[in-house]
Amino acid sequence: MFARGWFGGWTGAAVLLALSAAASEGCDEVQRKKELTAATESKEASTAASASTNAASATPLPKSPAQAEKVHTRTVVARFKKPKGLAVSGGSAFVMDALSGDKDQNEVLDLLRVPVPAGGEPVRVATKLRSAGTPVIVKDDVFFATGGDKPNGAADRLVKVGADASGAAAAQVAPKALALADPAVASDGTNLYYLAAADDKAKVDVMRIPAAGGKPTKVATGDRSARVLFIAADAKYVYWPEAGRLVKAPVGGGEPKEVAKVVYAWAAASDGNYLYWSDSPGENMGTIRRIKLEGPSGPGTAVETLASGFSFPVGLALDDKSVFFVNYDAEDGAVYRVAKTGGTTATLIRGQKHPKRIAVDERHVYWINVGEGTLSLTDK
Repeated sequence: MFARGWFGGWTGAAVLLALSAAASEGCDEVQRKKELTAATESKEASTAASASTNAASATPLPKSPAQAEKVHTRTVVARFKKPKGLAVSGGSAFVMDALSGDKDQNEVLDLLRVPVPAGGEPVRVATKLRSAGTPVIVKDDVFFATGGDKPNGAADRLVKVGADASGAAAAQVAPKALALADPAVASDGTNLYYLAAADDKAKVDVMRIPAAGGKPTKVATGDRSARVLFIAADAKYVYWPEAGRLVKAPVGGGEPKEVAKVVYAWAAASDGNYLYWSDSPGENMGTIRRIKLEGPSGPGTAVETLASGFSFPVGLALDDKSVFFVNYDAEDGAVYRVAKTGGTTATLIRGQKHPKRIAVDERHVYWINVGEGTLSLTDK
C-alpha cells in the first residue's frame, strides 16, 4: 500500500560562524553542521587534493541537445516547524518535524502524515520521538531510527508505527540502530537494513532484518569514519559511506568492497543497475555521479558525472528515467532533474530556503524546505 540530504551555499565567514554556533554531540542535525564547518574550513588543504583526484577519475556523460523546459509551479502542501525527514508513497507524505530540544540538545520530533498531492492538515502518526530522521515505508508500516532517551534510559533503536496510525506509540523492531545516520534505515521491499553500534567504537555493523519481523542478522562490519552516515540498499547490495569512499556488501553477507572514491558524500540511491550519489568537495564543486554496479566486463566501471557546479546537493531521488535532487542553499536553494544517462540539468524550482529531503511518485516531485518549514511539490 505504501512504499519509500541538508547544507547550503554560503557567503564568506558569516555562514561559517552561523554553522559553528550550532554545536551539539547529542543532535544529529547539529552534529552535521559542526562537521560541515570542519569540512569547509579544511577544503583548501586536504579536500582540494581529493577533489582534484576525484574529478580526474570521473567521466562526464555527453551533453544532450538543450530542450525547452516547461514552466514548473511550486505548490505548498503543508507547513511545519522544522521538517527534517521525508518519505512519500500511496498518496501520503510522511514528514519528521522537529518540535523542540531538551537540555541535552536532543531534538524531540513528531511523525506526521499529509495526503498528497491534495494536501491538508497534517495528522500526527507518532509523537515525542528523539533524534529521528528520514522514515521508510514498507507496505502498511513506517520504519525509522530514534535516538536514546537519557531520562528513560532508552538507547538508539529501530522502530515502526502503522502508516494509518494516529498518535500511536512506536514499537521496537531492533536495538542499536544509529539514529544519527540519515537515512538510518533502507529497504529492498522485503528486508530492512540499518547501521548499528559495534563493540569497537571505530566500527559500525551493517544489519538486516525482515520487515515482517524476525531476528537481526549482521551483513558486514565497516569503518565508522564518514563525517555523514547514511545507508541505501537494492535487491543485491547494501551501501554506506566511509572516509573517502562509498562501499557495498552483498545483502546476504560478505566483505565490504569499495564502489567509488568520494570527498564528502551526502546521499546515495540505487536502481539495481547503477549507484547514484551526491558529493561536495567544496564551494560550487558539488556533483551528482553514478557508477555501473555490474556488467559484462565485471563489477564496476568508471565513475560518470551527471551534473556539477552546486554548493551542497544533499538529497536525491530516482524514477525510471531521471535523478531528482535538491541544492541546500539559504537564499537560492533549488530543485533539479537530470537524466540518468546524463545531459542538460533542468532547474525545476528556484528560490528555495534550505531544501533538504526529496521524494518522487508517478507524477510529482516533493521536497521539504527547512528554512521556511514547508512541504512542497511540483510536476515532474
